[in-house]
Amino acid sequence: MLDAETEMDENKAGHNTDIRGDIVFDQVGFGFGKARMLDEITFHVRPGQTVAIVGQTGAGKTTLTKLVNRIYDVNAGRILIDGADVRDWSMAALRSQISSIEQDVFLFSRSIRENIAFGLGHKATEEAIVQAAKDAQAHDFIMSFKDGYDTVIGERGVTLSGGQRQRLAIARALLTDPHPDPGRLDQRHRQRHRGPDPAGDPPCA
Repeated sequence: MLDAETEMDENKAGHNTDIRGDIVFDQVGFGFGKARMLDEITFHVRPGQTVAIVGQTGAGKTTLTKLVNRIYDVNAGRILIDGADVRDWSMAALRSQISSIEQDVFLFSRSIRENIAFGLGHKATEEAIVQAAKDAQAHDFIMSFKDGYDTVIGERGVTLSGGQRQRLAIARALLTDPHPDPGRLDQRHRQRHRGPDPAGDPPCA
């Protein structure tokens, strides 16, 4: 994975265990400077539960999810994961177990196999890669290519449709077996895709 420097306390000696997925937002507030984006946000997501964050563009959906893995830190209130404040977690342990799939998917000009395995590298077995692709409903379109999983895609996946790129990103996330952020789809993605598409676009709730 790519490492980025941060001014936050990485808390290397902090809480470090497998995440079960119990997430609590307790009176959370956040803003940039004087601009308040989130105020007194409270909800509870239980392990295995799927939650969709819905709202207008600029309402703070993406920002809200980025508070979970401490891309940003809350200005007020607290966020608990399995009963522990996210600020008490080791940042490495926290981020290694949370995956977020963005609308603008970044893919490398390498094989489909390598793109799915990104993050695990040689630790990813062929069986695990194929299973992740099947779970993401990407296996069939991958096998429709002459070179299958060895197909080299262009920079940022320019040779693939938007839906195909999204499915590879989902397969990549599934392969790492993380505990995902509360379910989020970009608002523009919601507006464009309301159901399954022959090109491989995933349905939206």
